Amino acid sequence: MTSGDGPGAASGGPPAPPTDRGPEAGPVARPARSARTGVAAVALVALANLACNLQGITHPPLDVDQFRQTQTAFAARRLLEGGPLLAYEVPLFGPPWSTPFEFPLYQALCAGLAHLTGVDLILVARLVSLASFYAALAAGWALVARWAPDRATVFVFLAVALSAPHHLYYPRTVMIETLALALALGFLAALDRALAAPWPRSAPWIALAALAGALAALTKSTTHAVALVPGALLVLARLAGARPPGAPDAPRAADRRARIHIALVTLAAVGPGLLAGAWWVHASDAVKAGQPLGDIFVSTSPEMRLWAFGALAQRLDPETWRRLWGLSSFAHLPPALGAALAGAVVGGAALTRSARPLVLAGAAAFLAGPLVFTNLHRVHGYYPMATTIYACAALAAGLCAWRGRLGRPALEGLVPAALVLAGLGAWSATWRHEQPRWQAEQAWLLDLGAWVDARLAPDDVLLQLRLGPSPAIPYFANRRAVVFDGPLDDPRLEAALAAVAREGARVRAVVTPGSDAAEVAALLARFNPPGAAWARGDPAALVLDVLVFDAAPVPAGAGDRGGEGR
Repeated sequence: MTSGDGPGAASGGPPAPPTDRGPEAGPVARPARSARTGVAAVALVALANLACNLQGITHPPLDVDQFRQTQTAFAARRLLEGGPLLAYEVPLFGPPWSTPFEFPLYQALCAGLAHLTGVDLILVARLVSLASFYAALAAGWALVARWAPDRATVFVFLAVALSAPHHLYYPRTVMIETLALALALGFLAALDRALAAPWPRSAPWIALAALAGALAALTKSTTHAVALVPGALLVLARLAGARPPGAPDAPRAADRRARIHIALVTLAAVGPGLLAGAWWVHASDAVKAGQPLGDIFVSTSPEMRLWAFGALAQRLDPETWRRLWGLSSFAHLPPALGAALAGAVVGGAALTRSARPLVLAGAAAFLAGPLVFTNLHRVHGYYPMATTIYACAALAAGLCAWRGRLGRPALEGLVPAALVLAGLGAWSATWRHEQPRWQAEQAWLLDLGAWVDARLAPDDVLLQLRLGPSPAIPYFANRRAVVFDGPLDDPRLEAALAAVAREGARVRAVVTPGSDAAEVAALLARFNPPGAAWARGDPAALVLDVLVFDAAPVPAGAGDRGGEGR
């Protein structure tokens, strides 16, 4: 990187070095001391972030969002066991046992590393997720460093991103979120470089942006869609002749060759992601449509459209935005601090022109997620992982805009230090005290899974009724399942059970919250071999009915809680 490309370069080029060690020595030394303070503060919060994310790294996926974690872990486990890749199995809805949602890049990576190293799959999955978060942070740093008006903004961005409460918990979960974020930010950083470089120097950056964008769209389409918002702003900035601080002047938009170059770069860098995303939606929809219970997950179904995008009434409902704020990372901060930070961002953008690109782009990306995918952001607490880092960039730019007004270079160190304390306080309140409670409250799923596992043959199927689509019980039981939330006389349920019977398997356990045993037995008698008897189970005095069809004796101790490797 040349001096003109760095975040610390001034718009008029680098200053001339002092000719002596007289009066100029003080001003030259002060930025160096300030930089060391900023590096030290960022290093401190990075260590704190790592310490937080290593807590519970070996735990089973029983904490918050265990629904999503066990679903992802189930797919990775089936890949590790030799299941198909593209039509990968999440065996929850009957034969053919494949209900692919996102492209299984994360799952395949975890399964491959677990196979090569022999390390427990869940530990590998958590470490891959954590490493992906730090890769995302590096890509975000590369992008912010080019558009930041000064070095302090870069330091504060890193400190804010590392201390955001969402980033103190979700990076160590068994989810695709951080890998999708790393690819999306890598796409943006490469697109920014490709737009700035002339041909053929732009070719490697175009290829990198195309690859990262395609993988981001495959890994999680909603995270990729959010990244397209700042991506579009980068293109518009180039068309307007804008440039990062310290970079050479951009070609004028009136230059026909410059406009053609920008258009071709945009098409080549963005197009593969859009094509890859469209291909995967079509391919996965074809697989899901082949399942009696999978048709509701087809992207064109009314249920899925409403689930993903929500309704206009939701966007106009103040309660939606109160809930979204409650799920956001910044809601964990003390209200006074949150209000002060928001005011600093708005004021900084208004007072300092150089801060506006980052503030506006960060705010637009942060709001794009809940504005487009309203219901998903309203329901799932992990969706802000796709948007929080953009808010961190806007916050850093808005805060540091005051640095020039106040004339305090020490903000490079003081602001990160203050945010470290705020972040650690949020972690102390939400993680250290809540994580043990989360694990304890969900431990019955592990117990129940082990109880069912001990009573079923490997090829037996579990029926889960009226408990929603959660895969946790089938996952911990390590059994294929038919998961259904509707009435027992629904033709789709009967079709799924008939498909199980045609496969030569049988349903031998039913988990349901108080369903009538006789009604369930009568339903299954139509598909299972006749003459078998039901036995009612009572694992740990749960409120669920657990019925085992033709129950076999269980050796002493076989129903005890098992480990993650069951």
